[in-house]
Amino acid sequence: MKPWYRIFIYLFTIAWDVITWPMIVLIWAFWGENLYWEREPTQGSWALTCDLKPYSWASRTWYTYKVDGKKIENNPDVQDVYGKFRTWGGTTLGPHAIFYGPGRRVRGKWWAVQQHEHRHCEQGEAAMIASFMYATPVFIHSMIFGNLLWVMALVMHALGYVSMIANFFTAILRGEKAYRGSHHEEGAYDNAKLFNDK
Repeated sequence: MKPWYRIFIYLFTIAWDVITWPMIVLIWAFWGENLYWEREPTQGSWALTCDLKPYSWASRTWYTYKVDGKKIENNPDVQDVYGKFRTWGGTTLGPHAIFYGPGRRVRGKWWAVQQHEHRHCEQGEAAMIASFMYATPVFIHSMIFGNLLWVMALVMHALGYVSMIANFFTAILRGEKAYRGSHHEEGAYDNAKLFNDK
């Protein structure tokens, strides 16, 4: 993708970026390290990212991976890197905002967890562009007829990223687990698997 094309993507996603970039800065300030901009090596847009510290409160409590409601301890020989408990690999908060579990990436090397999270960035970009397309006719209508539907058009666009929640309901209706069965999560896992298979 030519670099100037990305400017247009940020114009579509700015409604969420201005909310989620400060959230990444707060996560970094309280529990993180390594705050920097990261881009998927081939075609991706830049995302603001950070890593959770291995022994931060988040890594010991709410961001731990559980099996049957129990935290899983890492082997003592890797606890300096990954922390005492196993955590999730990463979380994408918005189209261009990601935080990673401790030890889940090494600067200068591209890992599957990064590939997975940046696929979510692309999905978020698509959701925001789609919401812009849905909101545009409503906005045009309000400009022609002089009504307040333009407010609804702005809300429709701003909530575009939230529309991805429909993936969870669709998975449930298919008889799958809401999170792991959602098509955006399946797509990100498949993308990471293809990356690993290279």
